[in-house]
Amino acid sequence: MKKSPSKLAEEFYDKIFNLYHEEFNYDLIQYKEWLDLLISMMNKGNKILDLGCGSGRAVKYFIDREFKGVGIDLSDEMLKLARENVKNGEFYKKDFTQLDFGNNSFDAIISFFALNHIEKEKFKKIISDCKKILKKGGFLLLGMVRGSSEGYWVGFYGQKMELYGAGYTKKELSDILNSEGYKILKSGIEHFKGKYFEEDQIFLLGKK
Repeated sequence: MKKSPSKLAEEFYDKIFNLYHEEFNYDLIQYKEWLDLLISMMNKGNKILDLGCGSGRAVKYFIDREFKGVGIDLSDEMLKLARENVKNGEFYKKDFTQLDFGNNSFDAIISFFALNHIEKEKFKKIISDCKKILKKGGFLLLGMVRGSSEGYWVGFYGQKMELYGAGYTKKELSDILNSEGYKILKSGIEHFKGKYFEEDQIFLLGKK
C-alpha cells in the first residue's frame, strides 16, 4: 500500500531536518515583511498557530515580539529542534487534516509551504477547519508554492525519497479562501532561490 502524503512528509523531514535547519536557522527569517504585516494588525499577547512549524522559527519570531506561539508538525526531529530552541513555545505533533483545537482558539493562523504537501482534495477542508478555530476577525496567512502540477516526485533536497506536492495559482488560492468566507487583505508573489531549490511563492493574508 502506498504511503499517504502526510506520512511521506513526516519521514522526509525527519531525514532532512539538519539540511533544513542549516539553510533556515533562527537568525534568518524569510518573508519577514509578511509576518510583520500580520502582527501590525494584532495586539500583543494574541495567540498564533503555525501549521507545519518545522524548527519553530516563526513561533520564536512571534514570541520574541510578545505574542503567544503554538506550532504543530508531523516531524519528530523538527519538533525536537523547536522544543530545544524555543522554550516558551507550545509544540504538538498533529496532522493538519485533524485540527482538533476548540472553536475560536486562535487570533491568527499561519502556514508557510507545509500545505503544499496535502492533497488538493483535502486542502479546502483544512482552510474551512482553520476558520472554525480562528476567533472572529482572526487572520489566516498562507505561503504556498506556485505551480500547476500535483503528484509524487523524488529529488527534493537531493534526496532519493518520495514526496507529494501540489502547486497552486494565486487565483486558485484566492477563490478557495473567498469561497470559505475569508476577506483577502493582501496577496503577492515572490521568487525564492536557496541552496537546494528555487521556486515562485504565493502569499495571501485573509481575515475571518
